[in-house]
Amino acid sequence: MDTVNDTSQKPKVRRQYYMYEYTDLTAVEEHCEDMALKGWKLTSIRNSLEFEACDPCALRYSVEVLPEAGKSGNEINESCRAYIDLCAEAGWTFVSNRGDIYVFVTSDPDIPPVVTDTHEKVEAIRRSKHRTRRFETSMCVYFMLTATVQLIRALSFRASNPGQYTALLAVAAMLYAFGLGFLTILIIRIVTHRRWCRWADAALDAGEPIPYYGKSVMRRRTIIYWTVIGLMLAVAIGAIMWVCARDGMILGGVLFVAVMGVLVFAMLRSAAFLEHE
Repeated sequence: MDTVNDTSQKPKVRRQYYMYEYTDLTAVEEHCEDMALKGWKLTSIRNSLEFEACDPCALRYSVEVLPEAGKSGNEINESCRAYIDLCAEAGWTFVSNRGDIYVFVTSDPDIPPVVTDTHEKVEAIRRSKHRTRRFETSMCVYFMLTATVQLIRALSFRASNPGQYTALLAVAAMLYAFGLGFLTILIIRIVTHRRWCRWADAALDAGEPIPYYGKSVMRRRTIIYWTVIGLMLAVAIGAIMWVCARDGMILGGVLFVAVMGVLVFAMLRSAAFLEHE
């Protein structure tokens, strides 16, 4: 089930929240091509895969990794702009990017792929994954260290200020939940990426096409990621309710849970694993 916005003034828009990785880019290409045949063309990959209604058509998509995008976020630097211009000259139109992942499209079935050197493609994925892994690891360390600091502060107030002790303990619980959740996702990403690297190296040595994780694997990983995120939110909500109940703020806690429930439901309703194709 997807989120579809339908008004008389604006075109229909469909959003899907796939949790795709660098190793899933070919699967994303296939998915976008299938969506085009169903009458949905990709317009953005920023916070979700966003499609706009169109006449059913056969399109070719190319999802590439550009390590030269660096740490510029979604901004397109001069090097990437030059790359986009070269792709345009070759017949590939730029669609959207998310960090260093760039999407191109063409309706010509005969023009060559954007990247023809498989060794270059594998190396680009390795470089970008190495950079993002450092950032993800630092986030996990940050949450765990901050949680530990809050736990130590809470213990210092245990006897002198029970209210402060409970509040800081709740904060520590939330931070530990986020840290463990991010750590779980990081471990899954590392394992799947290293396995893919072994397959890719073997394929390159044998002169075979680069392997990739298919749509079914990407869908299962999406389910796991959303489950982890749900558990993180559940712990956070539980910690807030604990503090509110202790301090007699039951109504505030109920309202907080209600708002969080609406937000989580809206996100899950748009999640890719609830889609019935």
